[in-house]
Amino acid sequence: MSEPPKPITLPEVCKEKWLLLAGVIVYGTTAWCSVGHYGTDEHFQILEFANYKLGLTPINDLPWEFPARVRSGLQPMLAYGAIRAADTLGANSPFTQVFLLRLITGLLCLWMYFGWRRHLAESPDSKQTSRRMQWVVEFL
Repeated sequence: MSEPPKPITLPEVCKEKWLLLAGVIVYGTTAWCSVGHYGTDEHFQILEFANYKLGLTPINDLPWEFPARVRSGLQPMLAYGAIRAADTLGANSPFTQVFLLRLITGLLCLWMYFGWRRHLAESPDSKQTSRRMQWVVEFL
């Protein structure tokens, strides 16, 4: 008797490349087709603070969180840097700049996801770590 044929499976590296390609396509399409913003915080707490740093929004037009200093400055500073870089490269349209911000965010999410996958693959207690971190993936 001969053994039954083994199922054809893609090597893990090939699966990861296809998953990465699918992620880039999904995030790229989403970044391109997105219109507007989901909540007022996305605009008024990040982009308006960045626009203030760029000199495009007067301080009087900023929400109360700015003078109260209750918001983190990390996201507005990242947006400021990305918008400055886009301006330097000639992308002056706010629509193009927001598209680039969304695309960068999607690519960072993919980078973090694949880093997390590699960490789990190398971890001796990956099943236990995976169970502990599953709520994070479901939240994202």
